Amino acid sequence: NAQDIAYLSWGQGVESEVAPNRTRFTNPGQALPALKSRQMEAGYKHSAGTLAWRVAAFDIQRPAWRDVGTCDTPGTCTRQADGEAVHRGVEAEADWRLGALNLRASAMLLKARRQGSAVG
Repeated sequence: NAQDIAYLSWGQGVESEVAPNRTRFTNPGQALPALKSRQMEAGYKHSAGTLAWRVAAFDIQRPAWRDVGTCDTPGTCTRQADGEAVHRGVEAEADWRLGALNLRASAMLLKARRQGSAVG
């Protein structure tokens, strides 16, 4: 009585940021431009009797913001968009049930990085 499911998921979102309302910022309380995020995932799920497992690959890109300037005295810091955070990887999980016993294991390979940033 096995069940197998393959899936593909894709989505986009809008993310926004507001500069903190503090005197050290040159743009306190200012809404920054809304930026697009996106996510894709593809996976496979299997379930048969007491054993279930799944594997998925994902790619997530989100805008990133940072504070520019010395930020140590009033008016020396500006919050601004600065590239994006990119997370790509593979995750796997297995679940084995035997009566009252349930054993679960999972693992993930993740490559997380910033791209397009003004600062390395």
